[in-house]
Amino acid sequence: MVTTLRGTDPGSVSRLGGLLRTTADTLSGDLAALPATSPLAQLATATADQVDAIGSALQVHAQELAEAAAAYSRLQERAAALGLIVTDWTVTEPFGLIGSDVAARRGVERPQVQAQADRLASRLARGRAQLARQLAQASQQVARASAAAR
Repeated sequence: MVTTLRGTDPGSVSRLGGLLRTTADTLSGDLAALPATSPLAQLATATADQVDAIGSALQVHAQELAEAAAAYSRLQERAAALGLIVTDWTVTEPFGLIGSDVAARRGVERPQVQAQADRLASRLARGRAQLARQLAQASQQVARASAAAR
């Protein structure tokens, strides 16, 4: 079973991306009735292009979220096999008494598992940051097209 990452839902993100792409396609189809050089047609074209690009970016991000959730589940399984716990990207030892050999093994393994958790969290953060940049860029481009259409 894949553990869901808190604050993520790849299915909903993908569905939103698909909805945006469908909307962009519909808008592009509706442009046939407008003269291509009209300001409204140019604004609608720019908007459709950006909505499609964001829809595509959301679908890529949904795939990344699904892959990250699977990787997180594998990380938790690895940690559990070593007697460790992963909570919110932090690897810890459970409370309780253990033998010195188990403590020594956990002491060696915990930093390695934590490094894996850190890499996974970093990859997820980079994906989110890239999506945020794409959204900001799309917003700016639509705003410029809107200003030009006025």
